[in-house]
Amino acid sequence: MKLAAEEALKQISKKDITELKTVVAPHPLVIMVMSAVCILLEIDPIKKMDPATQKKVTDYWKPTQTAMSTKPDFLTRLLEYETEKVEERHIKALAPFTT
Repeated sequence: MKLAAEEALKQISKKDITELKTVVAPHPLVIMVMSAVCILLEIDPIKKMDPATQKKVTDYWKPTQTAMSTKPDFLTRLLEYETEKVEERHIKALAPFTT
């Protein structure tokens, strides 16, 4: 599974990143994946008001867009991420995305 994920990641181009960062309302699965990426890369979320519930929710999409726009090494960081160094706190933070 790890090799398949690595191969899939190698298929992402800078053009793909450029296109992705301009998406205003991404698909929920894109948000889920990019939220997990932010957790692993230690990119902090923002809190925003959910208009439907009027409660604050954690939002990783805006920080994801910012990271893709301001960090030219974003794709490189993904490709060179050392999965062996994932910490327990990351695993706990990722738990909601595995159900």
